[in-house]
Amino acid sequence: MPLYRRPGTTIARPGSRRADRLVELCQPRAGGSADGAGPRPHLIIRASVDTLIGAPGSPGGDLDGGTIIPAETVRRIACDAAISRIIGKGELDAEITRASRSTPPATRRALAVRDRGCVAEHCSRPPQWTDTHHVKHWIDQGPTTMTNLILLCRPHHRKVHEEGWGLQRLTTGRWALTRPVAAQSRSA
Repeated sequence: MPLYRRPGTTIARPGSRRADRLVELCQPRAGGSADGAGPRPHLIIRASVDTLIGAPGSPGGDLDGGTIIPAETVRRIACDAAISRIIGKGELDAEITRASRSTPPATRRALAVRDRGCVAEHCSRPPQWTDTHHVKHWIDQGPTTMTNLILLCRPHHRKVHEEGWGLQRLTTGRWALTRPVAAQSRSA
């Protein structure tokens, strides 16, 4: 049975059609309505309160990836944006502790601002490619708080949990992965 095709088009091979479909699935969908009243795009900009209020000499904003944008651009974007405030050293007022090991969205955003991606030494994977890791494991009474959480990319997170690697905090704020100690033979 012949395939129908529009005049002037070619019939794509199955592999090409699957690849095209995959690209379509990966492209972001328009979430809002035609008048722009729908959900706004999510963009993280690190900026000081001075920048947001327009104080003279205030610094620009820092985008994920390290790009700096002018202070006036930050203020323009903030006109029509939801703002998540991170206070003190990143601790959040509504942060949970033992109730759940899942990281609340506000805490996750604060971690992304603080860690700026995977904290493993020499790793440059961005926050969106990371998992939240409890330094003191939740099951061992480790709290779900900023002081006990770091971001690790999947490969480094897997090494810690499944391959027995340890973590050692460096003076730079990054973390070194330490090789697992050979299993000790146990006597019966």
